[in-house]
Amino acid sequence: KDVNTHPFLCGKIKFFQKFEDASNLLLENKSNAVLIIAYSFLIQIVSFAILYLLFLGLNVTLLLGDVFAYMPVSSFATLIPSFNGFGAQEAVYAFLFQNAGVTAELSIAVSVMQHGVRLIMSLIGGILILLNLPRE
Repeated sequence: KDVNTHPFLCGKIKFFQKFEDASNLLLENKSNAVLIIAYSFLIQIVSFAILYLLFLGLNVTLLLGDVFAYMPVSSFATLIPSFNGFGAQEAVYAFLFQNAGVTAELSIAVSVMQHGVRLIMSLIGGILILLNLPRE
């Protein structure tokens, strides 16, 4: 079943067509859709936990409510055109976490460390993918 809600946009802009195609695939296989959504939530929870632990490592104890309130907003900051969110994420961290009593310097330090953690995790994932490639 084709759920073509915006035929004009989908016909004119490739991104919307790709998004529509992906949405249709998810609607066709609901069990995979549930699994993908569950993995997405798991990834977000791990990301929140990493941030919390990085702050703890710098002797800053945050309320979990602050982490859950500010992380989604900071995630959107990485969508601003930049080099992997560098600069935008740091500015948002400095602004948001001031409300939790964290200095801008510590917030920026945690943001940079979080970029490092993401890089390390990506490298490990890439190596694991390469090691599991089918051999011909």
